[in-house]
Amino acid sequence: MLAHLSYRAPGELDTRFGRGLQDRTQPAYGLEPDYQVESYLAYHGRRFVERFDPASYVVITKAMDYFDLAPDGDLASRFKGARTRMFLGSYETDWLYPPEQTSELRMPFAQPACRCLTAVMKPPPAMTAFYWTSPLLMRILRSSSRLAHRNAVCRFKI
Repeated sequence: MLAHLSYRAPGELDTRFGRGLQDRTQPAYGLEPDYQVESYLAYHGRRFVERFDPASYVVITKAMDYFDLAPDGDLASRFKGARTRMFLGSYETDWLYPPEQTSELRMPFAQPACRCLTAVMKPPPAMTAFYWTSPLLMRILRSSSRLAHRNAVCRFKI
């Protein structure tokens, strides 16, 4: 249930559920969910466990913990000489990948051969960015897709 909270916008659950009780008029003061939000989180917690093998989740989490693109702290040297276009997008409400971290990632691309576009998008209040289709993001992705398609060389063997 806690993992589910990490990708919800601050205030979203409050806006959606408030302190509404689940199928009762008074709290039962027991261990079963009294509030709609508790029921919602318990449901999504059960679904998560049914859909994902807990061992694989632990392995993926450990892999993410061990990954370090710049163990020496010199991220810029990893991209020295890179010749690319880069888009780094973030959402104001993102707890996992906040805009400040996206700004840090932009620094290694501040070199003449790279073009790096960054955008911080603001989803509507109480809206999880993961589910929101940003008009700005859609314009950037369409534009990038057209550029990539124009510059791509495709070779397929069938």
